[in-house]
Amino acid sequence: MAVTDKLLLMNVLSKDIAQFRNIQLKHCSEVQFCNGGHLFAAAFGNKDIQVFNFYTNESPPQYKCGSHVQKVRSIDWFEHDMGFTSTGHGGEVYMWDLVNMKDGNNRILEWTSRRGVQMTSVVNVPGRNLEAYCCGSDGNIFNINQGNEPYEAGATMS
Repeated sequence: MAVTDKLLLMNVLSKDIAQFRNIQLKHCSEVQFCNGGHLFAAAFGNKDIQVFNFYTNESPPQYKCGSHVQKVRSIDWFEHDMGFTSTGHGGEVYMWDLVNMKDGNNRILEWTSRRGVQMTSVVNVPGRNLEAYCCGSDGNIFNINQGNEPYEAGATMS
């Protein structure tokens, strides 16, 4: 649960909910656990993403991903949990590599949509390395993958 100045991790018990951990993060807008559950990414301060180890509460400085221009809207982890894709209201899409991180310089792919189009969600394609689909505020779905130019997937949302 995110409140204005912190992120609360809760244990759901049979008849109760108990606070497990309290992490000081201001303006947390998105939290996404990796597929294995041992890491989670939290978007805060409208532009930054910090990755935490769930069990130890550690968050190495190189696990701070801060390139979004506006509020982070969506995060989706790679199938193997070695990184994730994020989208923001500024229209940008980033793919982040957690294995080869150095001083926050860990972007694998960077793409910005057409002017005025915000990215509202993202999903990585299982079984396809570094490929994702993003939904734009203009109603279009975009296919993003490393090595190829992003393109409109031909579908529109109604």
